[in-house]
Amino acid sequence: MEPTAQKDAPRLISKPLGGPNATEGQMNPLDAIAFTTPGLQKAEDREGFRAWYTPDGDGVGLYYFGIAPDLPADMDSLTNLRLALSRRASASGSAIVEAHVIMVDGCRAVRQCVKVPQQPSGMTYLGSLTLPFRDFSFVLKIQSEELGVTGVREAVLFNEKLGSGEVHLHPDGGDIAGWMKDPYDATRTSGLARSLADDDEHDERFPDHPLSRARLFLSAAEPSIIVSDTIRAAPPFIYRTQAPRNRSWWKLR
Repeated sequence: MEPTAQKDAPRLISKPLGGPNATEGQMNPLDAIAFTTPGLQKAEDREGFRAWYTPDGDGVGLYYFGIAPDLPADMDSLTNLRLALSRRASASGSAIVEAHVIMVDGCRAVRQCVKVPQQPSGMTYLGSLTLPFRDFSFVLKIQSEELGVTGVREAVLFNEKLGSGEVHLHPDGGDIAGWMKDPYDATRTSGLARSLADDDEHDERFPDHPLSRARLFLSAAEPSIIVSDTIRAAPPFIYRTQAPRNRSWWKLR
């Protein structure tokens, strides 16, 4: 897939990202987080937000939110957190692909992938690593769009699953049994959901697919992230019931 053309092609970043900004002469909160992913081109740098593009044209953003995180459930209960994240995604017209609680440089983090329908066809896949603390959070995101001919991965795998009997067509033309299923909310029986084509076992076979690219970026960035000692010593995230915020969390900008 050809990289998406960008205006004013930014310089190539070859050092750890998120390092001190000496030109400003003051500390940007994002300077507390660094990660190294080869080949990124820097696109924007301002307080609370930095952006790059991958060689494939995917947008990458590093965010600082100076407010209590809005995670919808306690990280100590992965089942509850996954259910809440799934319902939040479906309420916005998107679908959860996967969600995990991981450790990033000694800090608890949430890794997730979500897919959002494009118009007129295709999906945008959003991968994120969220490092939540009591009073603030950092989020590293990648936004991978499906360009050109869409649905190739899904069409190939659907035909294979249909041939193997893993999915079934209803005679009346209704829903396709076995193809799509919310991985965390058993009560959802309709609407957009994770499909068998979203399984990570197919990423190597379809390396140019946006979901494969998003997962590959997260897997490469995750072990390279460095969190400053000051941030690691900050009070940890504590879940509190709160009113939902009208923040378009999935958009790069």
